[in-house]
Amino acid sequence: NMRFSIPPFLAIKVITAIIFIALSFNLFVMTPVQNFPDTGSYIRTAQLHLLSLDFWTAERPPIIPLLFKVAGNDFNRIAQFQQIFSLIAWLVLAASVISVVKLRWLRVIAFAVVLGFSLADDLHFWNSMILSESFSISLFVITIAVWLQVINRLPQIMRLTVIKQLAVAGLVLGITGFWAIT
Repeated sequence: NMRFSIPPFLAIKVITAIIFIALSFNLFVMTPVQNFPDTGSYIRTAQLHLLSLDFWTAERPPIIPLLFKVAGNDFNRIAQFQQIFSLIAWLVLAASVISVVKLRWLRVIAFAVVLGFSLADDLHFWNSMILSESFSISLFVITIAVWLQVINRLPQIMRLTVIKQLAVAGLVLGITGFWAIT
């Protein structure tokens, strides 16, 4: 007779994450998908051939048009992808924040606060807008999570070989750069 048990703080975090996901999807469903005059420039770029020089040198940086291209330039799919990417980004940030909090009871509060912050109208409504802002915000959130981990693990990173230190720096700078060009 095996008993399955989940540590209480883990159970609270899992329940918090489920509530966050449910609330986030509820807000998403209640917000209509909208496009704007700028949307056309992303769609036009996304319609260019991926291997053409025009795609990579168009009026918009290629990251957002590439994501639109993957979604087939379908506004509903783009919005759904933005919503899912946003959920992942905020969960990554919440996990990153709680990994640096020392007090166990405070981790649960920090987890809920980070996820709650992401539900603010000023942030959440971008997921239904067919523009670059949702991806940019999500990448910024991931960038914060990565930098938080680098700062928290700096002593361990400094003990790595130079090649590994360069790899970590390249990864962090690559993520930061990826965010910067959206």
